[in-house]
Amino acid sequence: MIHKKETVAGQEHGEVLLEHDSDGSVEVLSQNSTITYEIGDHVYRWQSFLGVPFHTQQHGIVVACESDSIILALVRKQYAFDSGVIDTVLKDDADAEFCMFRERIPLHEARESWHKIPYGVPWTKRLFTRAGTANPINADPVEEVMSRIAFVWKNSALLRNMGMEHTSEKDISECVVVWCKTGNFHSYHGLAKVGHHGADMGSNATMAGSIVSQIVASAVVPIAAPVFVVYDLANTVKSMRASQQCQKEWRRITWEWNDRYSVTKTLKAESHDDPTQREEDQSTTEHSVAN
Repeated sequence: MIHKKETVAGQEHGEVLLEHDSDGSVEVLSQNSTITYEIGDHVYRWQSFLGVPFHTQQHGIVVACESDSIILALVRKQYAFDSGVIDTVLKDDADAEFCMFRERIPLHEARESWHKIPYGVPWTKRLFTRAGTANPINADPVEEVMSRIAFVWKNSALLRNMGMEHTSEKDISECVVVWCKTGNFHSYHGLAKVGHHGADMGSNATMAGSIVSQIVASAVVPIAAPVFVVYDLANTVKSMRASQQCQKEWRRITWEWNDRYSVTKTLKAESHDDPTQREEDQSTTEHSVAN
């Protein structure tokens, strides 16, 4: 049901019609596109790395929708003396740690850069999607997602020293967001980067696709077969080991976070048996995350 409508001037798209639903979502309508942001949405944007476009992804969750902007909960690295303009070379990882931030994104900017990630997408519809842009598992209810965000926000120690041995720091934001959405610490984009082809489709497929492609090439150029096979097998084994190490690490973190989160929920339920107090606590949690 529509709450209200208003028209604002977009900086690059002319007039934009905003529709506010009773559930707090904001729908952006223009002549060329319709984008709806809702609380709990998993969003991402592409980022370049060393001049290479579409190399990494920054992930976040929508925690509030306003008339002209959305507020995201983001996880990224924070340096001890980071003013936002320090040269990367001068940054010392020994003084850095991962933190959760809230960032306000104007709607016109969100429409251009921040893309929503659907959940529960069947594998047939993920065949031609990039890893980390459509996830196979179903997301938990929004209330549970917001509760997990509040848990991470209040337990910032969970994010410290997250530069783990096997998990690339560029994948941490996706891992945290996926955990908030599903209770599973996981990076689909990260698995694809270490060579786990199945991650692109959200499946459990292995590296067989790479081997098959080289077998086809060796059939065309038989003399090159030994080189192709040896090179590909070596890289396949290396990629599979990296993938297994990442997934083992993620399973450990998943168990640890879920265990602590479960204990926190149990203690909260025991200390707030009164329904009125539970409503007040829920309101306080939502306010702390959104602001």
